Amino acid sequence: MSISVLYQNVGTKGTENVQIYATKANQKKPGHTQADEFTTNTIKKASGNTATLKTSETRWEYKSHTAKVWFGIAKENHKLTKRTNTFYLPSSWLHLSTSQAKKLQGQMAKMQTPQAKAQMKQQAEAYVKAKMQAAVAKDPKLATDQAAQAKLTKQYTAEFQSQLIKKAVASVK
Repeated sequence: MSISVLYQNVGTKGTENVQIYATKANQKKPGHTQADEFTTNTIKKASGNTATLKTSETRWEYKSHTAKVWFGIAKENHKLTKRTNTFYLPSSWLHLSTSQAKKLQGQMAKMQTPQAKAQMKQQAEAYVKAKMQAAVAKDPKLATDQAAQAKLTKQYTAEFQSQLIKKAVASVK
């Protein structure tokens, strides 16, 4: 199953974006990154199955007590000058705009009709059968090993679902 982090372009030019994310399953109101001139968001691929968010901030501080006394009138100590939000997302996660997510949601709804479900089930069975035949041809011992067949069936079914989602996502991008 793929999960996504969404982004919404903001500003007059639309070059800046706000990342929208949830930190808990079934979270009613998702969190978002800040939308200000100090904040930069980056997305990087993570090697594991867990997504993480690392926020680093740079703040302006006086170098000495004397400087604080002389320039303290401005009250600029500890003022934020730069914030970087780095999202580390597993490769199975998606990074979509809010408009792409709405289109994808519409496509997924079309896939929920009984006719579409029946067609996908047939395609999945054909895909798994073809992959299983290729695996048995490669290793004839699999023909009698029920546990290995069950494991491969589960793996091939997950592959088919992943390909189906990738096709749906590719059509909205």
